[in-house]
This record gives sequence, C-alpha cells and structure tokens, in this order.
Amino acid sequence: MTRSPLVPLALVFVGAIVADAHGLATWAAVGALGALAFPRARLAACIMLAALVLASRTARFSSTVVGDTRTDPAGTAFAFSLDSGIVVQAHLHGGVVAPRRPSLSP
Repeated sequence: MTRSPLVPLALVFVGAIVADAHGLATWAAVGALGALAFPRARLAACIMLAALVLASRTARFSSTVVGDTRTDPAGTAFAFSLDSGIVVQAHLHGGVVAPRRPSLSP
C-alpha cells in the first residue's frame, strides 16, 4: 500500500474549518502556533493557519426578508432584517436563488 501524504494535510485543513464553525478557532490557532515549534509539524500548522484565515472570512446570519425582492441581469437585491434588529440591503450575484415570501392568498 502506498502512502498518501496529502490526506493528513487535507484533514488538518477540514479540521480547522470545522473548528471555526464550532467556535473553536482560537484554540485551533493556539495549537497551530504551538505546532510551529516542531519541524515535522510546520507544514500542517501553516495549512491550519491558512484554513483558519479563509474560514474567518465567511459569515453566517439569521435573518428575515422585510422588503421587496428585485431581480435584474446583475443579480437579485432585497432588504432583510438581522436578528439583532439591523436592516441591511443584500445583493445576490449569479446563480443564487432569491428567497420567496409565502403567499397569504389561497
């Protein structure tokens, strides 16, 4: 059986993204910085830090659409209210499907 040297590195990358999704990014970063001290773990530590940087650039919001949805060739725009009470204007590009409000009429 041959060795697959990229599999452990891919697992480190996915593990860092999972750690960020579960609020453990700080602990993962501390572990990666500690692993930099060991020569055999430096590549994995660098990959983990890169994954944490990439994962931290995404955001998740829970919201409700509060305005009209407008579609044009450039995409779809609508207003939505975040759970914190802030109302923002969103613009979705490309193949993203705009949310639809349920109709009140039968």
